[in-house]
Amino acid sequence: GKTLPSLDVFKLMGDSTNPYVAPKVLSVMTMEKKVEQGTTRELPETVKALYSTGAYQLTPVTWDAYDSTLLQSVGKFTVTGHVGDKTTTMTVIVKNSNTLVKNQGFETGDLSNWEVTTTTGGTPVKVGKEGENAFDGNYALNYWMNKDFDATVSQKLTGLENGTYSLSLQVMGESTGDSNSSLMAVTGDQSQAVDLVNQGYDNWNSYTIDGINVTDGTCLVQIQIKEAAGSWAWIDEVILE
Repeated sequence: GKTLPSLDVFKLMGDSTNPYVAPKVLSVMTMEKKVEQGTTRELPETVKALYSTGAYQLTPVTWDAYDSTLLQSVGKFTVTGHVGDKTTTMTVIVKNSNTLVKNQGFETGDLSNWEVTTTTGGTPVKVGKEGENAFDGNYALNYWMNKDFDATVSQKLTGLENGTYSLSLQVMGESTGDSNSSLMAVTGDQSQAVDLVNQGYDNWNSYTIDGINVTDGTCLVQIQIKEAAGSWAWIDEVILE
């Protein structure tokens, strides 16, 4: 028959011929924590560890020091923790819940609120949820095509208070040739842009345009994509603030 887990109790008690041996930590689970920009949060005091008994148990952890100013900007960073001689990591994702862009994280699962144009033919742009390819949430904007391609993903914002804004997004991907992709903000007769540079799988980078001056309550947000065949990327969290 199958040995019951309850018999492990007798193993742990020990006797004169089989002295008690304290369970050892075999591994520690990694963690992810989402916080809002500007927040001050303490890291958890315990993490889930796998012991030599085969059981998981919440166990005290000591975290390395980290730069608290990282909590002031949208993005993510990693903190290392220690449980005895074992290490773990926590990925801290800093997000902004006050963005003025609609469907900024594509969490509707489609391109609602966004307009896509392309001169390439076909559909180089979609919203997907394959694997772990979203910076936050479940979905992100994805592009790929087996020939050179271009596309513009845009959203016109209205009813904004006049003032100065910043526009940012998160992107990770890989370009196979010349890349001319950018994030652009158009207000009145002024346009500002920043190049989007793909730096490899799971290497998320934040790109920002600062000093966007809104004088008529409107701002046109554009993600302009111009890539070589086989290039791909995931784009997420398009934020105007």
